[in-house]
Amino acid sequence: MPTLWATTTRLDLRLDPDNAEAYAKRGYCQKRLGQPVAAIADYNQVLRLDPNNAAAYILRGISQEQLGQYDAAIADYNQALRLDPHNAMTYYNRGNAKVALERHSEAIADYNQALCLDPNNAGAYFNRGGAQKHLGRYAGAIADYSQVLRLEPNDAKAYFGRGRCQEQLGQRTEAVADYNQALRLDPNLVETYAN
Repeated sequence: MPTLWATTTRLDLRLDPDNAEAYAKRGYCQKRLGQPVAAIADYNQVLRLDPNNAAAYILRGISQEQLGQYDAAIADYNQALRLDPHNAMTYYNRGNAKVALERHSEAIADYNQALCLDPNNAGAYFNRGGAQKHLGRYAGAIADYSQVLRLEPNDAKAYFGRGRCQEQLGQRTEAVADYNQALRLDPNLVETYAN
């Protein structure tokens, strides 16, 4: 219901133009509606009214990422972590922005921190596995993809990623088994057919 929230929030802001919570809600709706520029404008207002709002920095960072503004997103995540250093998802999001900038080693450090705070974050294992694979650290990537599969046994992309790494290490039998499992789980996983 992002549209209803946005309409209600517009009315709230007419009555109280300094309502940080209303700007935050509208920004969230704008982000969900695929309007990151409008979302950023609302989060700017939240931060003008409440400069210690870690959530607004995080959500503005996500909106910056939607626009491909990864350095700006990282700056927002850094500020959010200064305010709330125990937020696993902020480390995860910052890691994703760093991967987009091909700063894979730094991303791995962020995923490590995210996993220290939330050891069941399958997304952090998956993305750390991808960063490790990019750096040629195939054994570490295999371990990460295996952790994803421990947490989410039907993740076709984790089987595919692990299969790619096993193939790089010459473990053909294991790679074929993982590719086959990926196809069983998701027959539309086109990448798998190429292998």
